Amino acid sequence: VRQRYTDAIPNRETSTTTTKWTAKWNWSDIRACLVTGAGFFMAAYDLFAMNLVSLMLAYVYRSKQKELTENEELRLKVSAQIGAIIGQVLFGYLADRYGRKRMYGLELMLSIGATISSILVGDSPTVTIFGSLIFYRFILGIGVGGDYPLSAVITAEYFSQSENRGTLMAVVFAQQGLGILCAALVSTSMLAAFRSSIDKNPNSLDYVWRLVLGFGAIPGGEPEMAKKI
Repeated sequence: VRQRYTDAIPNRETSTTTTKWTAKWNWSDIRACLVTGAGFFMAAYDLFAMNLVSLMLAYVYRSKQKELTENEELRLKVSAQIGAIIGQVLFGYLADRYGRKRMYGLELMLSIGATISSILVGDSPTVTIFGSLIFYRFILGIGVGGDYPLSAVITAEYFSQSENRGTLMAVVFAQQGLGILCAALVSTSMLAAFRSSIDKNPNSLDYVWRLVLGFGAIPGGEPEMAKKI
């Protein structure tokens, strides 16, 4: 399955250009941006979305106080950041040892799996929903952190002979800003769509936060879509 992500990256050696790419954009450039930019988009979306989701969690699981405790909020938001630090070091080492293209895609699969798992968690007497979310957010962070060194280096290497290298690199890294914007737009849209239901029963927010987080797994499928187009 992981090979599908690396297959979606166009082969620079089979390009119709010679020693230097022309300044004209082509589909190979766009497809490469989609593949490598998917991780940046997904990372920014997942990290920022929790700022909004934590407010929804407070209304559902802390209905009296309408806010999470300082420890709960801190752990929910910091767990992914800690995982990202570990992921950068871990995947950076593995990429140097086993090859970047061999490792690329594994971190996206890890992020997608953690995202799907996080929206399926529930409260129980032994493990609270916050404990489960913190765990899966940590795993998500490892995948997110692993994508930074892999996508950045693969993008720089692929566009090394392109006259548009600076522009294309900027487009890829700009996906982070789009991910943050999309997190706000999706959260606002979901709240608007469920507004009447939320007014009647605030527990309806339990559906909303799961949908908001679940949307973060969709960008991980961009490499597969780009491969088929």
